[in-house]
Amino acid sequence: MKRMMHFSAAAAVTLALAGPMVVSAAAREPIPGDSALDAPLLAVARRLEPIRLKCEVRSTDTGSVVACEWSEPTSNQAVAVRLFRHDPAVDPHRMVVYRSENLAETHFTDTEVREGHRYAYAVQAYDANGRVVGRSRAEWVSIPHVSDHAVEVLELVCGLGDFGGWIGCEWSQPVSRDAAVVSLWRSVDGGEREVVQQFRPKGPNAYRDSVPVGAHHVSYVVIVTSGTDRVVGRSRAVTVRVPQIDAGPVDTRPVDTRPVGVDSL
Repeated sequence: MKRMMHFSAAAAVTLALAGPMVVSAAAREPIPGDSALDAPLLAVARRLEPIRLKCEVRSTDTGSVVACEWSEPTSNQAVAVRLFRHDPAVDPHRMVVYRSENLAETHFTDTEVREGHRYAYAVQAYDANGRVVGRSRAEWVSIPHVSDHAVEVLELVCGLGDFGGWIGCEWSQPVSRDAAVVSLWRSVDGGEREVVQQFRPKGPNAYRDSVPVGAHHVSYVVIVTSGTDRVVGRSRAVTVRVPQIDAGPVDTRPVDTRPVGVDSL
């Protein structure tokens, strides 16, 4: 009976190590539970470099994301890393959400997550033959429902200044205890949004912004974030139209440079 138990354990280790470990970005692997992410049999069968992994939920103005960061593998055998995500409530498989041969790149932001779901993440480092040479423990995160965090509504007023050279904006100060940074954003003529300036929650609540050359309209919005980059307050977008000055037609006729006679004066 003891021989049979020893044989079963050895067979389990052999099966865990058999076959290539390279997984395509769209591939999935079956995992029965938390223990599969930790892979205790692999840790016993082969000495793996421990990789530190930290993942946290961050809120953006487009929804929640998961930011993961891990320690750089130091093994001479490591040639690439991959990050797995597992949603046990939806799929019994884990999915590769990030893969890179640049070992110095040690962070990834997962935007393909849904509110109300609980995810497990794990990092593996592997060699040129696809064998795992480093691994992290599973890191679990929960995505909150949007209603779990009420977002404070701020008032924002913007207007064109004298001579159209600047736009002044003023907003109500946030009262949320989680408020850490107040950011004034702008978009010129519907282009990419950019941060104009950042303030402390109890600091200045007005700013005078120079009008970009050639701008027809500029939109502004104020977003308040917590210490973990979670959005805790925001205003509605305000658009200021910049009138275009019509200089009229320009006389392009050449100037007469002939000398003027005395008799003509």
